[in-house]
Amino acid sequence: MLKSGGWNWEATRITAPDRAARQWAALAVATLWLIEVGGLAECEPRPETVPPLPPPRASHPRVRRIRLFRLGLGLILAGIITGHVPSGRFVPEAWPVPQPVPEISEHEFLSQMTYP
Repeated sequence: MLKSGGWNWEATRITAPDRAARQWAALAVATLWLIEVGGLAECEPRPETVPPLPPPRASHPRVRRIRLFRLGLGLILAGIITGHVPSGRFVPEAWPVPQPVPEISEHEFLSQMTYP
């Protein structure tokens, strides 16, 4: 997110370490705010503005149409323009369920090798 994904950090040309540290701290807080606001909007979509999502597939249980960073940025900018700056809620997503590793013998493993 720091390079060309949102903040364009490479364009700052800061060389002083103390100034760079302060800017990184500000960018970290701002990124968290954007993700919080985007996450809140994703949890509570407005039905008149969001098309219905397709049913989830087993391989991709949740489809995200817009990155939380971009969604939060748009909502915060709209809030600044209208005078109602949103606050967010940071709720981490659940960890994926680990899949068991299949047990195979060394002979079966070597038979699957595709190179000499």
